[in-house]
Amino acid sequence: FEAFTNPSAGILMVWQYTGTNEKSGAEWDRLVHFLKGPLFRLEDLGNLNHVRKLKRLDEYLKNKANPFQEEYGWRKSTVKIRLPKEKEKFHSEADVPELKIPGVHHRYLTDLIMRMFENEVSNTFNMTPFQQYWKTP
Repeated sequence: FEAFTNPSAGILMVWQYTGTNEKSGAEWDRLVHFLKGPLFRLEDLGNLNHVRKLKRLDEYLKNKANPFQEEYGWRKSTVKIRLPKEKEKFHSEADVPELKIPGVHHRYLTDLIMRMFENEVSNTFNMTPFQQYWKTP
C-alpha cells in the first residue's frame, strides 16, 4: 500500500478496480461507510477523496521510486482483445471488433529468469541433471 497514505485508502482502490467496472467515484465514497476489516480503520478516513487518491496513485506511478519502472524490467504496452459479437459472423479474425487497453504493465519471462539467476539466492538451487530409471513392477 506504499502508493497511498494508509492501508485503508489502498483497500478502497483495490475494491474500485475489482469486479464490475461500473463503480463510480460516488459509489466508492459511499462504500467508506460500510467497510470493516483487519486493515481497515475508520480513523484513517479523515477527509478521504476519490479524485485526490487517484491523482496520488498517478503521481506514484510516475515517480521513480515505484516498482513498475523500466529499470526493474517492467514494460508498458497496449493490449488488444478481440470481442465477440452476438449473432454475427466475420470473414476473418482481422474483421472482429477490437478493444484496446493502454498502459498495461508486464515483464518478459526471460527477463525474470535472468534476473533470478543474477541473484545470489540462485546459488542454492539444485541444477544438477539426473536420469531416473523406473522399472514397472
